Amino acid sequence: AGSWDYSENRVATTDAAVDKNVVFRVETKENYDLTFTAKVEAVNTEMKATFGGYAFYQDAVNNVAFTFNTEEKTVTLESVKGYDTQAIPAYYPESVDFAKGVSVKVSKNGNLFELYVDGLLVASILEAYEGAGQVGFAVSYAKVAFEQIAVSDNAAFASANLMQKYTPAA
Repeated sequence: AGSWDYSENRVATTDAAVDKNVVFRVETKENYDLTFTAKVEAVNTEMKATFGGYAFYQDAVNNVAFTFNTEEKTVTLESVKGYDTQAIPAYYPESVDFAKGVSVKVSKNGNLFELYVDGLLVASILEAYEGAGQVGFAVSYAKVAFEQIAVSDNAAFASANLMQKYTPAA
């Protein structure tokens, strides 16, 4: 949903107006890493600006999402399974500057999801899902570029055109 620009290994929102999300048609595996560099280009100072993505997405009620709030310097790692939600809030280091670009990695190892910011583990969550999911990004009232996107051990994603996307159901 919303307006995005796409190119190889990069996806970026075009404005800082409303909620936007995109999920790629990528089947995840039991163990993988989603890595990317996030660069915040602008925020809507009148609204609560956040950004992040999906480390695992089957549908709106089965997913693992991560959300950064640069004003509060927090990140929330959240698991939704059915209608049961588990949220793990955490702070990331004061030295992190998303305006300059920050490396982010989410590792899935079986039931364990771990979130790293500039190489530092900031949050983890345990949750088991049956079947494969997808990965994606979400932005609310911010203009953000996600660059150098990669999913380890996933040749289909590495060779995919990022234009092959779909919007998840609300």
